Order: sequence, then C-alpha cells, then structure tokens
Amino acid sequence: MQNCIAIIRIPPSADFALLKKTVAGIPLLKRLALTLNRIGINDIILGESQFLAEDRSLFEKDMRADKRFKGNLIWLKKDQNPSQLDAIQGKHLLALNGNSLALKETLKDFIESGLSSEPFKNGEAVQMRGENNEAKPLFLFPSKNEEDFNRWMQTGETINKTSPISVSSRAPVFLSIIESRIELKDAEWTFISLHRFHYRQIMDIWVNSFFSKYISAFLAKTNVTPNQISVAGLSVGLFSGYEFSRGDYLGGLFGGLLLAFTAIWDCCDGDIARLKFMESELGEKLDTICDNLINVFIFTGIMLGIARAEGWAHALIPFSLLALGGGSIFALIYMPGGGKGAAFKGTHVYDVVQLLASRNFIYVILLFAVIGKIEWFFWLAGFGSLAFALTLFRVKLKSRTLINN
Repeated sequence: MQNCIAIIRIPPSADFALLKKTVAGIPLLKRLALTLNRIGINDIILGESQFLAEDRSLFEKDMRADKRFKGNLIWLKKDQNPSQLDAIQGKHLLALNGNSLALKETLKDFIESGLSSEPFKNGEAVQMRGENNEAKPLFLFPSKNEEDFNRWMQTGETINKTSPISVSSRAPVFLSIIESRIELKDAEWTFISLHRFHYRQIMDIWVNSFFSKYISAFLAKTNVTPNQISVAGLSVGLFSGYEFSRGDYLGGLFGGLLLAFTAIWDCCDGDIARLKFMESELGEKLDTICDNLINVFIFTGIMLGIARAEGWAHALIPFSLLALGGGSIFALIYMPGGGKGAAFKGTHVYDVVQLLASRNFIYVILLFAVIGKIEWFFWLAGFGSLAFALTLFRVKLKSRTLINN
C-alpha cells in the first residue's frame, strides 16, 4: 500500500464520546488508525477542525505513545483542501469515516480490488459495494481526482459519480458504520466472531474458536497479553497431566476435559494478538513451545497413569515408542527452520503435518478417555508416531535427492 494515503473524516453527526468507546479493548477511532497502519498505510490525514482541541491533543498523545502505531498523523486545517498537502502528491486516497469498524483484510482487499478495477484505471473514484449491493462509505480516489475527495472531506459526498465495486476476498467482508452505543456493542461481537476465519483446521473452526471467542471477548478488555495467555495455558496442561497420572476413569475423564480446554485456550492468544495488533515472531515461537510442553505433560501423565493401573511394562513400551516417534517428528518438522512443516510444503504429507501441529489429536484423547480406554490411544500413538516419522523421513530424503539431481 506504498502508493496510498488514508483520510479519515469525522461526520458532523458523530459523537466524540462514541469514538472513544472501546472495541475489543481499543477505542474505535484509534482502532481504525491502527488498522490502516497495519495494512501498510503510513500517512493518515485527519480534519483538525473536526476535533475539539482537547480531543485532538489526547488522541495525538495516545497515538504517539503507542508502539504499535508506526505511521504519521497529518492534520488538515480548517478550510484547507487535502490536495494542498505535500504528503498527498502522487498518492491514491483511501477515504472513510472515523466511526468505521472494519476488518483489516476488508480494507486491504478493497484497495487491491479498487486498484485493479477498470473504472479506477480510467481515473474514476470507486466505492465499496456491500453484500446486499448497497453502497458503503469507503472510497478509493485516484491521485489526480482532487475535486472529488476535497468535496468528500467537506460534505461526505462526491461531485462525480463513483463506481461501486465488490471486494474480492477469501476472508469475511466486514465494514460497519457505528452511530450509537447499541450498534457498537453489536458490531463489536460480530467483529470478534469473524476472527474465526483465521483458523484452518476443522476443530479450531467449529469447536475451539466457537468457545474461545467468549473468553477472548472478555480478555480483550483487560491488559493481559497474548504471551501471558500462552504461558497461563501451561498450568492447565500441567493439571491435565496430573489428572491423567491418577490412573482411574475419573482422572482420565477430567484430564481429557482439561486437555480439550487447552485447545480452546490456545485460540485465545492468537485472537488477542490479532484483536490488539500484538502479533510477533516471539509470540508465535512461545505458543509453539507451550503447546509442545503441554504435550509432554499430557503424555507423561498418561504414562504414569497406565503404570499405576496396569504396571510399568504396559506404560514404558508405548511411551518409549511415542517418545522416539514424536521426537523424530518434532525434529523433522521444526529443526530445518521455517516452522510447522515449511520444508514439506508442496508434498502429500503437508496437510497431515498441519493437522498434527494444530493439536486436533486432543479430541481423540478425549474420546478414548470417555470410553475408559486411554491405554489403547497410547499404543496407537506410539506405533502411529513411529510410522509417520518414517514417512516424513522418506519424503524429506526424496526431496533432497530431487534437489541434488
């Protein structure tokens, strides 16, 4: 989005108190600025005359102190046309109202769809078309269309007719104009719920994220960080391992239920990271480490539980197989770099690698715990992990052979 600049218009009817209301822990207007910045727009124009002096000062101070914001705020003075600003020269202009709540994917995809559209290439402004074919107050003006965006900044309307375009996107399309606190509350819940589209595995989409959105909606209003959520999940995993180690039916059942909760909880750190613009490479690595530590807690607990119920011979053999197979899988998937099976991308085992990395096997453990046959899972996991490790090794060996030839 290097050739785009954004202009935020505050409608005359807008309630400044509403713009300060939080959506998933971030004030509405600030969230819009952060969203624009996150999709690659560094310069954001705001109408100075549309702000009370105190509101402008507080907003500017807040944005300047926030390390998540890497952009520039450009204030448009009273009676000054946007086209008079040096920053706008040669740039296309994304224009929207300050009381807008949108997924960053929607804004990004609208820009990409607009830039590639025929009307825009012919010098016309384009406007977003909603799901029901209604026009949305989101515009993209070509760099030379000064007359239209000057008029839009003053009145919210354009002189010339705009061409409505649909957004081409794999993600849900969401743009809501907030006019009241009731609308804000409803839009906030929809906004949080739509973050489920980030997940790819079936259990994450239909089970884990379904429950995690309620937890995430609460956590978003607190100061808790995604990394703190990841670390907190370790305690649940440890307690689950302890329950499995008891070796009786109730211990296995409670252990399975707690383990299922770790899968739900595991979605929350990603939800909060995206909702609060706190994604990081460190957070992704920490999440992976915590997931694997929980696996160690669980399988060790199951081993101890089987040893207590049936003796060490029944526990150590499958545990050894699982340790050898699981350790080999971990090394083959993560050690070459790239994370979560990047080295296998394009092969027939890649989807299976992603499935294992998502920890969907948790619900298989829960199923065996419910029927009281957790030891069956242990033996299946032991032999299965060895077989899959050998498959990964053969695929990697074949790939290297093809590269060398």
